[in-house]
Amino acid sequence: MKKRGQGLPITTIIIAALALIVLVVLIFIFSGKIRVFSGEMVSCTSKGGFCTSKACVFGYQSEIKNTDCPSGQKCCLTILGAPADSPCANDDDCAKGLECKNNKCTAKTAAKK
Repeated sequence: MKKRGQGLPITTIIIAALALIVLVVLIFIFSGKIRVFSGEMVSCTSKGGFCTSKACVFGYQSEIKNTDCPSGQKCCLTILGAPADSPCANDDDCAKGLECKNNKCTAKTAAKK
């Protein structure tokens, strides 16, 4: 009687290795390390951002790369309401109690009666 080894067949090892490679490639694609689907400019406003010549406010706004903003400008996406004197496109980009005037978060003015 021939004894057969209890080890894994070579095909199982090859399939597991291929599955691991595919998993690593997918992780790189979805983490942004490999840009498979990009290459074209993305509209800043369609992503919910706004173009500004000032830097995005750390902790309140995030910069979106490869957008259609004019040269020398950045696309900022508001995550939390930005503090006073921060760049903005509309009131939603500013913190509570502030409004967007001249693309800058400022204190709300009292309504005239």
